[in-house]
Amino acid sequence: MDPLSVIDLPTFLELKEAMGSDYIAEMVDTYCQDASQLMSELVQAQQYGDAPAFTRLAHSIKSTSLTFGALAFGALARELEMLGREARLGETLEKVQQLQAACGPLHATLKELCHE
Repeated sequence: MDPLSVIDLPTFLELKEAMGSDYIAEMVDTYCQDASQLMSELVQAQQYGDAPAFTRLAHSIKSTSLTFGALAFGALARELEMLGREARLGETLEKVQQLQAACGPLHATLKELCHE
């Protein structure tokens, strides 16, 4: 997989250089674990129609993803955050599914980049 399709490489490499190789690997592991939990909670908030929780979770996913250079992933989470703020959860199903589908490739790419 081409990491550039998933991660903005300059953003990731700048963070990796600033944090160091060992610490970035630890950060990525934590991010991947947290993102999986947040995604699960996001789906649950969507199912229960809990717009405030949905908005908060989408915001968290967006913020941490952008830190690592996951620009497309972060942009999709931003769209979800905005829909949550407008209490338009009925319009989020497809985008949540896209975000879920992108999680695996994103996490794999991040872990791969840690070891380069």
